[in-house]
Parts: sequence; structure tokens; C-alpha cells
Amino acid sequence: QTWAGAFKQRCFDRETGKLNEADERLCGGWHKCAPTDFCGKHNVNPNEGVTSFDNIFWASNTIFQSITLEGWADVMYWAQDCTTPWVWPYFILLILFGAFILINLTLAVIMTKFRAAQDEQREREIFEAEEARRREGARK
Repeated sequence: QTWAGAFKQRCFDRETGKLNEADERLCGGWHKCAPTDFCGKHNVNPNEGVTSFDNIFWASNTIFQSITLEGWADVMYWAQDCTTPWVWPYFILLILFGAFILINLTLAVIMTKFRAAQDEQREREIFEAEEARRREGARK
């Protein structure tokens, strides 16, 4: 909710009202537009519209992108440009907690479940082998 729509802010030419193509950075926070421009809302978010906090789906996608360590710095700089430079603690905590703790915890759970399934399969194979021997012994 805090950053909803913030990533759409761009610099527009004061005279023509058109998007300033030369200045691709977001505006409204740390980054200020040139004196000949003004900061207004564009209709597209960065990264071809993928990176935003406009709703829960896109926010989750952006957070997932950040915790996978793929382009998180760009997202942080965009947030700084259109809000405040003090977003870096949020991103550092997100990276520390998300990338290093949550991903490792997820991998540990997957490995534990995989090992449990392997053990169950081994037990099933042993049981089936014993049953086959028992049936063979009963036939003789």
C-alpha cells in the first residue's frame, strides 16, 4: 500500500506534457526532475510493467524477485528514486531474511520430505521382498 503507484512516476516535459525519454529514472522522491520537467504518473511500471507494488500479486512477485537476488538492487534504487533514500534498510533486511533464511529453510524442508519419501520407499521394497520370500516358502 505504501508504494502502490509510486513506480509509475516519471519526468514529463512542462511544455509538451510528453514523457521525457532522456530521463528514464523514476521521480518523486530522491530523484528530482529537471527544472524544465515535472514529475507525473506514467501508465507503465518499470521492467516492462512487471516490477511494482500496485497490488498483492505484483508486490509478491517483486519481493520474490528480490529474495532470489535477481535484480533486487534495481528495485531498491527505483524505490529510492520515487520515495525516499531510506528504503535501503527494508531491502537489506529483506535480502538477509528472505534470501539467506527463508530459501535455506525451504530447501531444508524439501530435503527432509524427500529423505522421508526415500526411506518409505526402501521400507516398502524390503516389505515386498520379504512377502515374496514368504510366499515362495509357503509354496514349497
